[in-house]
Amino acid sequence: GDGLLTDAFLLLSAAPHNALRQVRELAAAAGSAGMVGGQMDDIQAEGLDPATVDLEAIHRRKTGRLFVASTVLGGLCANASDKALAGLRTYGARLGFAFQVWDDVLDVIDTTGKGGKGVGRDERHDKATYVRRYGLDGAKKRARDAAEEAVAALKPLGRRTGVLSALARYSVERDR
Repeated sequence: GDGLLTDAFLLLSAAPHNALRQVRELAAAAGSAGMVGGQMDDIQAEGLDPATVDLEAIHRRKTGRLFVASTVLGGLCANASDKALAGLRTYGARLGFAFQVWDDVLDVIDTTGKGGKGVGRDERHDKATYVRRYGLDGAKKRARDAAEEAVAALKPLGRRTGVLSALARYSVERDR
């Protein structure tokens, strides 16, 4: 994993458009202010009452920040306008949030083990999750609302966003 992350910076540094901006975006997403910091926050929240934990802040930094980077990097590769990049940034943030909350849901409802991390892992590790805080139905609603917010963020980008819209909706329908 460390090698692949380092290779990503090597590849981005040779990008034909916005190379420095792309390197900066990925570095911010992966580092202590992004995914690594969010994972640390998640570990430190184990055993705490979910009502006392800023779950959205954890999810925004953890997986969510990488979703933002991936959508913004695509826009930077395409030399997108600042307005389009802002829409992609919002889309990625809401998609990442929906994905992570749905991951909490799957930990409870996945009876097949398709999810990969093992059913009930969050409970066994006493994780602060959206399901523990809001119940299963409340977590599902938050995830689905975030997916629709992601889709709405694409409207200013025009009609060529069907795949991204479908991805946002799939994120809260998936079974793994």
